[in-house]
Amino acid sequence: MAQKIVTVAGIGPVTFQKRGNTRSIRLHVQGSKVKVTLPSRVPYAIAEKFLLARKAWVLENITPASVINIGAYIGKQHRVNIQYRDTSRPSSRVSDTAISVTLPAGLDSQSSEAQRIIIKACEKALLQETKSLVVPRLQDLAYEHEFVMKSASVKRLRSRWGSCDTHKNIVLNSYLAQLPWKLIDYVLVHELAHTRHLDHSSAFWQEVGAIYPDYQQRRKATKAYSPHVITT
Repeated sequence: MAQKIVTVAGIGPVTFQKRGNTRSIRLHVQGSKVKVTLPSRVPYAIAEKFLLARKAWVLENITPASVINIGAYIGKQHRVNIQYRDTSRPSSRVSDTAISVTLPAGLDSQSSEAQRIIIKACEKALLQETKSLVVPRLQDLAYEHEFVMKSASVKRLRSRWGSCDTHKNIVLNSYLAQLPWKLIDYVLVHELAHTRHLDHSSAFWQEVGAIYPDYQQRRKATKAYSPHVITT
């Protein structure tokens, strides 16, 4: 897959990626990231025109990138620590409570290069938190309300907070650990309700409402978040 990153006026860095199995140009916005996928035969210039024609939509849906500084809190229990050393290559390590990033001396932590490294480490921490904190909460809720699920796994999802298939396998978004617990619980019950009702029928919402009568407020509040790294 060939790709290049172009700084588009008014939008910022945009990743253009060519794929052989793609038949049309597609636009994706996730947090502050904008990506355009296009068929391998289509020139990049055509894809850029496609993006510019939808610039207004991108600006409505993009989340401005926030700089992650030393001391920032990520998720439920991680804190960012940044240090400099006489090295040519950056590195990172994630423990149970800390995100430790080592940068070469002279590399500004606020630069795009450093921020990519820091964000990647934060994403690793969130994956860890969602597995260790949110999945057990899902299991507790399933037991408490007598839902039967086959499995629970965690992945980085592009837009949805979770999914449930016909075999009752639930997948949770690795960014889920960043939401307030009240909203996390709503997402978990939402997916558990899909083990009984795969659609969003009235019976499905009755199932959710029986557990959380305020589910409409929780649902609305959840839509204010998008899957990307959030600092506190």
